[in-house]
Amino acid sequence: MIAALAVLLEEKRVSILGFGREGISSYRYIRKFYPEKKLIISDMNPNLLIDNPFLLEDKNVEMMLGEKYLDALDADVIIKSPGVNLKGASQTIPWHKIHTQTSLFLEAFHRQTIGITGTKGKSTTSTLIYHVLQNSGQDAVLLGNIGVPPFDRLEEIGAQTHVVLEMSAHQLEHIQFSPYIAVLLNLFQEHLDYFGTLDTYFQSKLNIARHQNKEDICIYNADDALLQKYISDLDFKGKTFGVSQQSVCQNGCCIEDEKICMYVENECKWALPVNPLWHLKGAHNLFNMQTALVVAYCLGVSFESICASMLTFKGLEHRLEYVGQYNGVHYYNDSIATIPEAVIQAVETLGKVDTLILGGFDRGIDYQILVDFLCKNHIPNLIFTGEAGKRIREMLVESNKTSSRLYFSDDYAEIVSIAKKQTNPGRICLLSPAAASYDAFKNFEERGNCYKNLIKERN
Repeated sequence: MIAALAVLLEEKRVSILGFGREGISSYRYIRKFYPEKKLIISDMNPNLLIDNPFLLEDKNVEMMLGEKYLDALDADVIIKSPGVNLKGASQTIPWHKIHTQTSLFLEAFHRQTIGITGTKGKSTTSTLIYHVLQNSGQDAVLLGNIGVPPFDRLEEIGAQTHVVLEMSAHQLEHIQFSPYIAVLLNLFQEHLDYFGTLDTYFQSKLNIARHQNKEDICIYNADDALLQKYISDLDFKGKTFGVSQQSVCQNGCCIEDEKICMYVENECKWALPVNPLWHLKGAHNLFNMQTALVVAYCLGVSFESICASMLTFKGLEHRLEYVGQYNGVHYYNDSIATIPEAVIQAVETLGKVDTLILGGFDRGIDYQILVDFLCKNHIPNLIFTGEAGKRIREMLVESNKTSSRLYFSDDYAEIVSIAKKQTNPGRICLLSPAAASYDAFKNFEERGNCYKNLIKERN
């Protein structure tokens, strides 16, 4: 890793583009080995020095902040943070100059890395894979989009360490290396405000397997026709395993007679009975478990360890998280649900949803599938927020097919008060927004925590 960084940075003009969590991680790693290296830090935040006062002590840093932060990209090497959009740059930037933590990390550790991506389910699946590996006694770390930049944990990675790497489309956009095991969960519309077109977004996702070779493994959703088409077009050379709930896979994991069955070349290697004591509920979580089990099989985890791991995995915060029962009402936090399909799955999984909170930052997603679902599946109370909430509400009103009571507020304290008043005892109030949080919150975690705290304060 250090050698690769040396080759990249030697006598080069270097820019760190974006100084959020990953940008700070890149800066600290470079400074550890190159304390005198001249660096450019470019970020749209004009108050970056106030938020990061340690930079004032670094005399070898040039700052480019505010609206024109992209004008400093005449560097030889640009280490770009995920989510920084280069469309606003005043010049065309050669692709070979753009590097990311993810790409640099994979160059050094791709043979040890299990990469997981998909529009939804990647956090749960990544965490479950990590849990299974740890539970079986194998050395593993969990990094990436889960909230841990790869450079932050390099010292924990030995020759036998499995790296479970959750990968967003933004992190995959500029990689030149793919992980040894690539997991593709699904493809749905998302991040159109950044990528512009669905195909551009999907192609970024496919980078997780695009650079694999015949020694590598690709695990994919065999029930997703769109994903299958993209994989076919990719002409993947390595070994593939499908994951299905609709048919038997020649190589992969399927459901037969209430059992999760693992097939290799049409031979069933083991069958794990679906257990009602598992904490993860719903067909989508069963799919996540199937996927994790294929990874575990590929890495030689024993059947006994797999069985034990399924019973002890508790799920993720902000993903169908049970907040508690207050005055007879059951509250759930699903703040991580930022697309329509995730909301539909949450409602179908929980049942008895009396109040649903929707909306937030509007990224231009097509909400017709969600509107159609809400028209066919009566939920008594719908509370909307943000520009996305306004648009969903307008679509429902225009459909003239909903009998739900419709409310709107941009104040989460008022939203929780409405929910408390309108939700019947014994029923569920669910925050599952189908939208990003950036209009009012730093991230979906902050939104979920705000919701949970208000529930506890006002009950």
